[in-house]
Amino acid sequence: FDPREKPLSYFGIIDTTSTIWVISLIILSIGILWGGIVRVNQFFKDFNQKLILKSTIVFSFICLMMTAIIPMTEGWWHKLPAIFFFLSYNFFIFIFGLFRSFSQVRNGFFSVCIGSLMLLSTLFLIPFPKGGISEILYIQLMTYWNLLMFIKGNRRVKMKSTSQKQPTA
Repeated sequence: FDPREKPLSYFGIIDTTSTIWVISLIILSIGILWGGIVRVNQFFKDFNQKLILKSTIVFSFICLMMTAIIPMTEGWWHKLPAIFFFLSYNFFIFIFGLFRSFSQVRNGFFSVCIGSLMLLSTLFLIPFPKGGISEILYIQLMTYWNLLMFIKGNRRVKMKSTSQKQPTA
């Protein structure tokens, strides 16, 4: 497999890897939905911001599920949800950062930058038109953002639980 020649979805049409590919995409989409909703609930209080972010993450989840279920051999029926996933999840991270920057500029700026880099990763389609390199870079940025949000979210929960346990005098 050469990512310069084929997109990652190619694993979904190879007999030996198709089942594992579909299952891993379904698990990934559930993880993205769960992680997104947890982070939105942890970092936001405004109802309208939560509604926009949760709607975007649910749309991303549906698109990735459709991408997993519809094989690459179906042409545009596979490509359209895949494109919508890449755009909507990127938009989720960008808007997450934009909303977060209203209260914490530095933390929000990080998400805005990651969202922008995810969008710029599509520029790798110019020298590598099959999409594999672009998808790998996108996945790495997505993993980095989710890992940092997981760490920051856990730190935030830990700080809240320790401040609640300390008795006030």
